[in-house]
Amino acid sequence: MELKFVEASKMKSLEDYLCALITGMISIKTLQSFHERAVHLGILKEDQDCRGNTIIWDCKRLNKLYQDQAESILELLPEGFTFENILAQLTANEILAAKKLTRKSRNK
Repeated sequence: MELKFVEASKMKSLEDYLCALITGMISIKTLQSFHERAVHLGILKEDQDCRGNTIIWDCKRLNKLYQDQAESILELLPEGFTFENILAQLTANEILAAKKLTRKSRNK
């Protein structure tokens, strides 16, 4: 798996900021799901379980802040910008990137 770090200095528009908020929400939701699963499985010690529940609560709170910010940014953009459109575009870009990684070079 390739980890990508995007420098904030490359952000140039509200659209870039909105995409960053949406991808951040996805990442936070993923982290939340892993903590929920660990707590549900009962694999943590008591203090770890308590901390896990605190992390889950903080993820929910942070995701809500991201969502509120994203919704207020959407109000400033043209009608064509929606969560669904942005997610579809991000998904399409990830599929293209995955295809590039799996394709074999024919020049060998």
